[in-house]
Amino acid sequence: MIYILISIIVFIVLIVITPITVIRLNHAPLMEAPGFFNRLIAFSSTNIAETSENHIYPELRTRYYLESAESLFDHLIQAVRTLGWEIVSSDSAKKEMQIVIKTPLWKFRDDMLIRVELIDDSHSSLYIRSSSRVGKGDLGANSGHIHKLYHTLEKGGINSL
Repeated sequence: MIYILISIIVFIVLIVITPITVIRLNHAPLMEAPGFFNRLIAFSSTNIAETSENHIYPELRTRYYLESAESLFDHLIQAVRTLGWEIVSSDSAKKEMQIVIKTPLWKFRDDMLIRVELIDDSHSSLYIRSSSRVGKGDLGANSGHIHKLYHTLEKGGINSL
């Protein structure tokens, strides 16, 4: 009987509590819409987070800024440096950069593409794609990377509309 109880406890810790804890450490909003179970399944089965116009997750919807493309790109370079991420390539003409992010615990390397898209002289939008090189589920790490970048921009006074 004691072995069954211990097995159940180990199962709960390994299968339920550990992934939830890691997701929370990755700053991924586990309790937000579309709900806990949808996010738990997604964070356990995908290793890519990408912004888009009508994304199911509100934090991954395209963000718009009252900034010129040049200004937003410069602020992004500063935010990436503040976060300690590695800029692998940067093209100021295309307003695009490739980033490598080393995860804190296991030192995995995740890739991020950031592109500023011009709307008009004083408005721009931001496209971000973050992906893990290893594994089938990132436990919210890539969503967390995007969240950290947005948060760093906001701390620097760059807020989306």
